Amino acid sequence: MSNSKPTPAFAENVSAHHANCGVIRQDFCCDFLIDTYSLLDSIIGSLPRRGDAIVEIDGNHTFIFEVMALGGEPPWRYSDPFRLKLRIHTKQVASHETRVLSQTVAVLFFLKPQA
Repeated sequence: MSNSKPTPAFAENVSAHHANCGVIRQDFCCDFLIDTYSLLDSIIGSLPRRGDAIVEIDGNHTFIFEVMALGGEPPWRYSDPFRLKLRIHTKQVASHETRVLSQTVAVLFFLKPQA
Protein backbone atom coordinates (compact mmCIF):
# COMPACT_ATOMS: atom_id res chain seq x y z
CA MET A 1 0.00 0.00 0.00
CA SER A 2 1.01 3.55 -0.64
CA ASN A 3 2.12 5.79 2.22
CA SER A 4 0.18 8.75 0.84
CA LYS A 5 -3.31 9.27 2.20
CA PRO A 6 -6.22 10.33 -0.01
CA THR A 7 -6.72 14.06 0.27
CA PRO A 8 -10.30 14.79 -0.72
CA ALA A 9 -11.22 18.33 -1.61
CA PHE A 10 -14.38 19.95 -2.77
CA ALA A 11 -14.11 20.99 -6.38
CA GLU A 12 -17.41 22.79 -6.52
CA ASN A 13 -20.72 23.01 -4.74
CA VAL A 14 -23.83 23.36 -6.86
CA SER A 15 -27.28 23.95 -5.51
CA ALA A 16 -29.87 23.07 -8.14
CA HIS A 17 -33.57 23.90 -8.05
CA HIS A 18 -35.96 21.65 -9.97
CA ALA A 19 -39.56 22.61 -10.73
CA ASN A 20 -41.64 19.56 -11.59
CA CYS A 21 -45.44 19.68 -11.71
CA GLY A 22 -45.52 22.61 -9.30
CA VAL A 23 -43.15 20.97 -6.80
CA ILE A 24 -39.80 22.64 -6.18
CA ARG A 25 -36.95 20.38 -5.12
CA GLN A 26 -33.49 21.59 -4.18
CA ASP A 27 -30.49 19.31 -4.70
CA PHE A 28 -27.01 19.88 -3.28
CA CYS A 29 -24.39 18.52 -5.65
CA CYS A 30 -20.71 18.32 -4.82
CA ASP A 31 -17.67 17.17 -6.75
CA PHE A 32 -14.83 15.58 -4.79
CA LEU A 33 -11.22 15.63 -5.98
CA ILE A 34 -9.10 12.72 -4.81
CA ASP A 35 -5.71 11.28 -5.72
CA THR A 36 -6.24 8.43 -8.20
CA TYR A 37 -3.40 6.20 -7.06
CA SER A 38 -4.15 6.67 -3.36
CA LEU A 39 -7.72 5.51 -3.98
CA LEU A 40 -6.67 2.53 -6.10
CA ASP A 41 -3.90 1.59 -3.64
CA SER A 42 -6.23 1.80 -0.62
CA ILE A 43 -8.50 -0.90 0.80
CA ILE A 44 -11.17 0.27 -1.67
CA GLY A 45 -8.94 -0.62 -4.62
CA SER A 46 -11.30 0.41 -7.42
CA LEU A 47 -12.66 3.43 -9.23
CA PRO A 48 -15.98 4.85 -7.97
CA ARG A 49 -19.24 3.46 -9.34
CA ARG A 50 -22.71 4.94 -9.57
CA GLY A 51 -24.47 4.32 -6.25
CA ASP A 52 -21.31 4.34 -4.12
CA ALA A 53 -21.54 6.59 -1.08
CA ILE A 54 -19.12 9.14 0.32
CA VAL A 55 -19.57 9.97 3.99
CA GLU A 56 -18.11 13.24 5.23
CA ILE A 57 -17.81 13.84 8.97
CA ASP A 58 -17.23 17.48 9.85
CA GLY A 59 -17.26 18.12 13.58
CA ASN A 60 -20.72 17.17 14.79
CA HIS A 61 -22.31 16.89 11.34
CA THR A 62 -22.33 13.89 9.02
CA PHE A 63 -23.10 14.35 5.33
CA ILE A 64 -23.82 11.45 2.98
CA PHE A 65 -23.23 11.88 -0.75
CA GLU A 66 -24.16 9.38 -3.46
CA VAL A 67 -21.90 8.98 -6.49
CA MET A 68 -23.98 9.59 -9.60
CA ALA A 69 -23.85 10.70 -13.19
CA LEU A 70 -25.05 14.29 -13.36
CA GLY A 71 -25.94 16.21 -16.50
CA GLY A 72 -25.23 13.33 -18.87
CA GLU A 73 -21.65 12.92 -17.64
CA PRO A 74 -20.19 9.69 -16.21
CA PRO A 75 -20.06 9.51 -12.38
CA TRP A 76 -16.36 10.46 -12.39
CA ARG A 77 -13.65 11.72 -14.71
CA TYR A 78 -9.97 12.46 -14.54
CA SER A 79 -9.39 16.10 -13.63
CA ASP A 80 -5.96 16.46 -15.23
CA PRO A 81 -4.21 15.19 -18.38
CA PHE A 82 -1.92 12.93 -16.34
CA ARG A 83 -4.84 11.16 -14.59
CA LEU A 84 -3.44 11.93 -11.15
CA LYS A 85 -6.73 13.21 -9.70
CA LEU A 86 -10.32 12.01 -10.01
CA ARG A 87 -13.30 14.36 -10.00
CA ILE A 88 -16.17 12.38 -8.49
CA HIS A 89 -19.69 13.72 -9.08
CA THR A 90 -22.05 13.35 -6.11
CA LYS A 91 -25.38 14.51 -4.75
CA GLN A 92 -26.07 14.91 -1.05
CA VAL A 93 -28.71 12.37 -0.04
CA ALA A 94 -28.70 12.73 3.76
CA SER A 95 -27.21 14.61 6.69
CA HIS A 96 -27.51 14.38 10.44
CA GLU A 97 -25.83 15.50 13.63
CA THR A 98 -23.30 13.23 15.29
CA ARG A 99 -21.36 13.39 18.52
CA VAL A 100 -17.69 13.71 17.71
CA LEU A 101 -15.09 14.97 20.17
CA SER A 102 -12.79 16.61 17.62
CA GLN A 103 -13.42 18.98 14.74
CA THR A 104 -11.47 16.84 12.28
CA VAL A 105 -12.95 16.38 8.83
CA ALA A 106 -12.96 12.78 7.66
CA VAL A 107 -14.20 11.45 4.35
CA LEU A 108 -15.01 7.78 3.99
CA PHE A 109 -15.96 5.90 0.83
CA PHE A 110 -18.45 3.07 1.00
CA LEU A 111 -18.89 1.00 -2.10
CA LYS A 112 -22.23 -0.59 -2.91
CA PRO A 113 -22.09 -4.37 -3.10
CA GLN A 114 -21.77 -5.77 -6.60
CA ALA A 115 -24.63 -7.94 -7.79
